[in-house]
Amino acid sequence: MPTKNLLSWTALISGLVQSGHWVDSFYLFMEMQSKGIDIVDPFILSSIIGASANLALLGLGKQIHRLVILLGYESSLFVSNALVDMYAKCSDILAAKKIFGEMFQRDIVSWTSIIVGTAQHGLAEEALSLHDQMLSTGLKPNEVTFVISSGA
Repeated sequence: MPTKNLLSWTALISGLVQSGHWVDSFYLFMEMQSKGIDIVDPFILSSIIGASANLALLGLGKQIHRLVILLGYESSLFVSNALVDMYAKCSDILAAKKIFGEMFQRDIVSWTSIIVGTAQHGLAEEALSLHDQMLSTGLKPNEVTFVISSGA
């Protein structure tokens, strides 16, 4: 590839994350940063946050979160959803709830992430309460939300 821009880096890194090559995605992300590629959209950040979630590397996830704040992408729905999921998967449910509580906009992914996170941390009543809150906003549960809420 003669010229690598943010779009090509994002495609490569996202592909690695989606195929389970999470460590490789971090190496590529670090290479991209060393080449001075400006992060002018948040999509690559949501992918790399997902990699840290899948690896359950809280310290690395927090570093990416600081980068998100530095770049001003904390209000991005994709990034916020990824952060909620990452903190929940890394067993920091309080941070996940904080991010969720600060979100300006929430979609089914936001709600599912926080409901699954609370349920997986033994907070069944809170998960059911969140499910009820989600329904009161008019959102319909997807298959994952429905299964988790049924089991909580």
